[in-house]
Amino acid sequence: MRIIILTKNISYEIDLQRELQMLSHEVFVGRTTKEEEWLIESAKLFDCLFVSETIADPEFLLINQTLAPHYQQRIVRILAGDREQEGMIAKLRMPRT
Repeated sequence: MRIIILTKNISYEIDLQRELQMLSHEVFVGRTTKEEEWLIESAKLFDCLFVSETIADPEFLLINQTLAPHYQQRIVRILAGDREQEGMIAKLRMPRT
C-alpha cells in the first residue's frame, strides 16, 4: 500500500513512517497542505492519506472536504492515543492475501 502522511513537522512522524515501512508499505511524508492541485493529484499515486495531529482541525476539515471525493474514504486523521487509529494500523499489519 502507498501511504502519504501530511504533517507540519516531518520529524514528528518518523516513528509512524518507520513502522509502516517495516510492514512493507511505501510511505511518503510531506509538509505541504496549501497546494490543492498537488494534493488532488496525489490521490492517483497513493492509496491512503494520513493527516497528522500537527495539522490544526480547521485545516484538516478543509483538506478532508477537498480531498474526500478523490481519496474515497481513505483519509485517516492521526490522533495520539486514538483507539480507532490503532485498529487501522493493526489492519495494515495483517498479511495480504
